[in-house]
Amino acid sequence: MSRISSALIVTLGLTVAAPASAQSFLDSLKGAVVGEDKQERDATYLDQLNQEGTTRDSCGGDGGKSWLNASVEQGLGVVSSKELTSYLEGIVGKLLANAPYPNCEVTVYVTPHDAAQAVALADGGILIALGFLRNLKNEDEVAALLAHELTHILKDHHSSDSFVESQDGFLKGLETANASGGMLLGLVDPGLQKAADAAVSVGDAMYNISESMIAPAWTVNQEDEADLMGTDLLVAAGYNPRAMASVMDIIKAQEANAAAVEAERDKLYKQRLQGTLLDVATSTNVNDTASVVGAVASMTSALVSGTDKKTHRPAAERKSNVSAYIKKFHRKHRRRAFESKAWDGQLNAGISGQMFTRYRKAAAARRAVFTDGDLTAAVKDVNASVAGAFASHSYPRLAQSEVRLKKGDRQAAINSLEAAMKRRDAPWQIYRSYADLQLGLGNKGKAAETVERADEKFNRPLGIAPFAIKVHRAANNEEKVAAYLERCQSSGSRAHVQICRKAAGLESEAASSGSGSGGVGGFLGGLLGAGSKGSSSGSGLSLPFGGSDTEKDPDESDSND
Repeated sequence: MSRISSALIVTLGLTVAAPASAQSFLDSLKGAVVGEDKQERDATYLDQLNQEGTTRDSCGGDGGKSWLNASVEQGLGVVSSKELTSYLEGIVGKLLANAPYPNCEVTVYVTPHDAAQAVALADGGILIALGFLRNLKNEDEVAALLAHELTHILKDHHSSDSFVESQDGFLKGLETANASGGMLLGLVDPGLQKAADAAVSVGDAMYNISESMIAPAWTVNQEDEADLMGTDLLVAAGYNPRAMASVMDIIKAQEANAAAVEAERDKLYKQRLQGTLLDVATSTNVNDTASVVGAVASMTSALVSGTDKKTHRPAAERKSNVSAYIKKFHRKHRRRAFESKAWDGQLNAGISGQMFTRYRKAAAARRAVFTDGDLTAAVKDVNASVAGAFASHSYPRLAQSEVRLKKGDRQAAINSLEAAMKRRDAPWQIYRSYADLQLGLGNKGKAAETVERADEKFNRPLGIAPFAIKVHRAANNEEKVAAYLERCQSSGSRAHVQICRKAAGLESEAASSGSGSGGVGGFLGGLLGAGSKGSSSGSGLSLPFGGSDTEKDPDESDSND
């Protein structure tokens, strides 16, 4: 996996480095445009690669595992918009035309995440969040974003030692995100009263986690290479290289947001010391409560495994780095006109323009749910988001289910999820949320049936195994629990095995409840919904376990099914 920035995840504990002076980049190109021999670079990254005549047996792939990643591991699935994806893949075609591997197979998927993020995977899939696209002003910036991610694929960064070594930490980080998801339905449970002041801070964090695509970080050199060779590809395709620098401004704003969220984490930790959350859980062991809140406070450190201010440049430095590179190699191309008309048409017209509007309303409704916002406005937004051609789209229906749950109508929430499940492209998140609600109502058999249905649909990926273990434990189906544990044991890494064993109550760590409820998520789901009838847990991200070789579903029509 890749991402265009080490600071793209807006969560509780992302440490943002203070921007260093641009002097180190403007006075000297060392550190960014010098090679390992410490000699100043005299050719662009793209020219050097072309001169070397490097060949590879293959580049990219069919994107099937990327679709699975979006549908199961990232949880929210992909947006069904042939118009938009065709437009994006047309830009990729222009970029590839001048790449050293012009026959590289790349597929672009748009995800409904509201954060400004992009992720490239080893099989040639590029996942781009609507939140990022929404912030881009012209086609040149869209191309810059794609060129960065495309470089990770062209340079085969996924096979590097640093990437491989990050995987266990990545898995453990997503385990924490998955566990935190257990808080989501607890937070929106109608039994949770405003006396739990800290819940708003937690809810904001949970919203941000749910809306984030999580990926292991690249090294400084890999990110620099993606920035700079991506700039080369941008110029070769006829775009203005300054677009790469302007994209860094978007990332810079995201870093500022991350710093604010980190402050919220510190506030939450202090509230825990003052007993705010402890007051909510009057019937819960104080030591367990403290350990869980402590786990929440450190959640994001695990999520962004490898994202460290000592090893990753903040966006201000990266922008200076790119600007210096443009000044040295692409000065004459800086005055090219930006292409705005075609991109404006995607953002504001046709079915893709409607999609941007509807999904943004759904995101606003979700945020209101988790931050104790205006529910009247949330109802209006979410009802607009599922109107007409978008009636069965998964993301708007997920938002509608959460709004309805917040208002205390569990059956209506279930109805929303059932509407989404009618589509073949419904992601794992829909099935998981549905199973959670059924568990909360005591329908353990229905919950187990839902998980099995999703497991079969996605060709039994490891990402579903931990939650499936939780459900089958609740249903006292020891045979199924054992079967899923065997799957983890036979197909997963050491991290996989540990996560599955924790779900089965066979591992005990500080972040686990030890009560057999599925770790942090199960415990906090009960904690924050304590005293409410039928309190449930879940509705979070699923674990990022590589997945399977299943083929992606055929493209869905943009019209209502």
